[in-house]
Amino acid sequence: MMEAVYHILNGDTLKDKFTLPGEVIVARECLVDGDVSGENLTDFWNRRAVYLSKAYSIPSTEYYQKSIPEFQKILSIPAFSTVHLWFERDLFCQVNFWFCCSLINRSDVEVFLVIPSKDIGWSGFANMKTAELKKQILAKERLSKDDIQFFNQCWIAFKHNRFLDLKSLADASKFDFIKQAINAHLNRGIEDDNQPTIVLKRIIEDLKTVEFSAIFESFCEREGVYGFTDIHIKRLLTKIQKE
Repeated sequence: MMEAVYHILNGDTLKDKFTLPGEVIVARECLVDGDVSGENLTDFWNRRAVYLSKAYSIPSTEYYQKSIPEFQKILSIPAFSTVHLWFERDLFCQVNFWFCCSLINRSDVEVFLVIPSKDIGWSGFANMKTAELKKQILAKERLSKDDIQFFNQCWIAFKHNRFLDLKSLADASKFDFIKQAINAHLNRGIEDDNQPTIVLKRIIEDLKTVEFSAIFESFCEREGVYGFTDIHIKRLLTKIQKE
């Protein structure tokens, strides 16, 4: 019997140009933002649906129909399968990646990480052509059971706001991108006057404009490590304007 091959992608942008053979699963979430509490997965998903509905006007029905089923597919991956995790180095991607690792924290599948080269900066898979994606998988890195458990620990520490645990994990990690992502998260802190907010205020002052496209482009250039989307930045700007 041939082993099953799965590709867990970091979003629909990558899915739209993905042609490699295998079952495709899309991690449709932005776990870097909002309530990630919950006693179990059902409770967790219910809380996410409520948060995304309130914060971003995403209908709960859409979350239940388009996001949860994808994560349930991860839980249903059969034994002896090969799983490729296509995620980038930025914080947004990393938190989703950690969560996916928590769902495949098992010993009966072979797991690989496919991550863009540091040479292309923070643009990641978005600017890669289909042919480049086919080459990218050749540079995949096998993740050991200990690696998967490590990323699971990152998720647990993030989920419970254990900043000291996150710092310890960053210091102990053999993966250079982990320290960058965790430090970016720690710089967000739990107060409103955090690094992303400070940078956005500076950008508005420097550019002397409220034009969103210019502000968003500048933020991505200065703080690409966060991987924030336009929707996320718009929400932060709304908070700033209300101050």
